[in-house]
Amino acid sequence: MGICFSLSRMGFIATLGATVVITGTLLVSRPRPSVGGSRWRWLAAAALPVCLFAFLPTGALLDRFGALTTGNPVASDPRMEIWGDTLPLIAAYKWVGCGLGAYEYAFYRFNASSPMDTIDFAHNDYLQIAAELGFIGAALASALALCIVWRLMSMVLWMRANQNWELAVGILGALFAIGVHSLADFNLYIPANALTFAWLSGMADSPGLRER
Repeated sequence: MGICFSLSRMGFIATLGATVVITGTLLVSRPRPSVGGSRWRWLAAAALPVCLFAFLPTGALLDRFGALTTGNPVASDPRMEIWGDTLPLIAAYKWVGCGLGAYEYAFYRFNASSPMDTIDFAHNDYLQIAAELGFIGAALASALALCIVWRLMSMVLWMRANQNWELAVGILGALFAIGVHSLADFNLYIPANALTFAWLSGMADSPGLRER
């Protein structure tokens, strides 16, 4: 409900995508031996999307989605212009970046689309991380993220008998939602979101999650 009433298009898409990932994983998996049946899985698969659309504020949020079909949304979206101006910034500081937290100040000389405005975020976490940390820092961050995701995926795919398997599926869906939302927003630069992401990542890599 919070995501829907925030009127965030990307937040809604990310939440819907995470719902599909979670319910799809539950449906295609075999029930654990300790579970009496799989009816609750079907109930979850039906209830989550229904609730998501039931609480959808059809007027405001659908109007925002409808705006994408009018005119040229790519040319009129200021985020697309910011992304285009961020690429030269990345190229200028390609190895070690401009410094963590220094995007706003380094972006001034590359801000061709709206030079009179102060742009403090790239509205894309991946581009901003590359701009601030460079290829080396971005590669290290990507390696850490891939390691965490791989360990989580290995449990989801091959440890279905584990007592914490459903929790692992939920964490996977949550990380998926954050990753998708970060494509069009500065998710990880909001302290509450960054803390949630760190907490979920810690749970995903926790030895306790794999205890039998």
